[in-house]
Amino acid sequence: MLKFLFPPNGRLLQTCIFSCIISFLNLFFQYYTAFYTNTAAGNIQKYINDSYLARGQKISANYLLWFWNSILNLPFIGFLLSNLLAPYLCERAGRRATLLYTNFGLIISTLVTILSVIFKIPELFLTSRVFGAAMGSLNFSAFTLFATEYPATKYRGLVVFIGGFNANIVQNIGMLLGQDKKATLEALKFYQGDKFDHEEFLHELEKERQNNEKNEDTSPIFQLLKEIFTQKHLFLASVLSAASLQLTIGPWVVATTLLSSHFDIEQAQFFATLCTFSSLIANIPGTLMSERVSRRLLLLLAGLTNVLSLISYLIFDRLTLLNGIFRYGCAFSYIVYFCCFGIALGTIPFYIVGELFPQNFRSTGQSAVNLFFFLSAFIIYTLTLPLYASIGVWCFLPLFIIPQSFCLTILWIFLPETR
Repeated sequence: MLKFLFPPNGRLLQTCIFSCIISFLNLFFQYYTAFYTNTAAGNIQKYINDSYLARGQKISANYLLWFWNSILNLPFIGFLLSNLLAPYLCERAGRRATLLYTNFGLIISTLVTILSVIFKIPELFLTSRVFGAAMGSLNFSAFTLFATEYPATKYRGLVVFIGGFNANIVQNIGMLLGQDKKATLEALKFYQGDKFDHEEFLHELEKERQNNEKNEDTSPIFQLLKEIFTQKHLFLASVLSAASLQLTIGPWVVATTLLSSHFDIEQAQFFATLCTFSSLIANIPGTLMSERVSRRLLLLLAGLTNVLSLISYLIFDRLTLLNGIFRYGCAFSYIVYFCCFGIALGTIPFYIVGELFPQNFRSTGQSAVNLFFFLSAFIIYTLTLPLYASIGVWCFLPLFIIPQSFCLTILWIFLPETR
């Protein structure tokens, strides 16, 4: 139906509308489940406690902390394990099958979550989040590849900020797998219109592939991985992709929990909601700048501001010991931190792998980078609350500020312009 209602045909407005619709359908679950634990933190913790009380069990504050920590962080196990399947599904089953089946899996996860709340089974709630994370990871892997392979170069930055250029997948598997030129040309006509030089676009896409003596389309995944880690330019692409993703690992997951040390739970949830809304508003100038400003510059400036906002939070947190008014500095630092995600950090790092790797290494390279990212995120997020309970806001230094400063330095030195 979308083919007849919203064919992009190379027109900017239609391309934007089409991209918004498809990206919303594919990315809604991932982004919603990532953020609702902030705005509903108090209710979820009450749900856990009430569920055990209904069974006649009273849990300790320490047990509640670890169960809440598991709800926040165990989904990364789902991300990690499913990421191992991503290159096989994306290359063998195709993007269409991956997106369709994972969306079906996300629906199942949502239904299980609803049942776990109705029947007060927090263990089932936790399981549904892990399963949903696994499905979401596979879906996002296929979607980000799709978004960087389909649009013309002049629209690529804009499409990334919209959330990915995803449309009529059925007609385009041939292009993704490189086997059906007729279907590819029909798809390009649908996306770019009649005035676009389709043959030239295919030629440019083919130039993005790394030409080896061996046909990489039929190479085993492990052979591709070996080349990624042994060829200097591919390894550098992996390091730069991982460094950019590392900038997205931060205390945003536990915003409400951290702010509740300075405000009551209602105020903390209000500021967490305000942070999320600020990120949404900041995405507007980010989208407008995407084709006018260097994406490298956007990423580096947003990353630097991100680190400075974490440092300012640490300083304001210590100043609250002298005067409680400084707690609003903590809230302001969090708002600035979330704005960095809206402008650049919430988009560019997740799509940059599609521009740093040759076309025939993208899905495998993305999987390798995401494997490191999810493992790193799982370890850091699992340690965040226990370390915060132990040493307070000083945990920001080893967990976020120092690693991200190191990654920013690597990106500043080696990251090429991807505009």
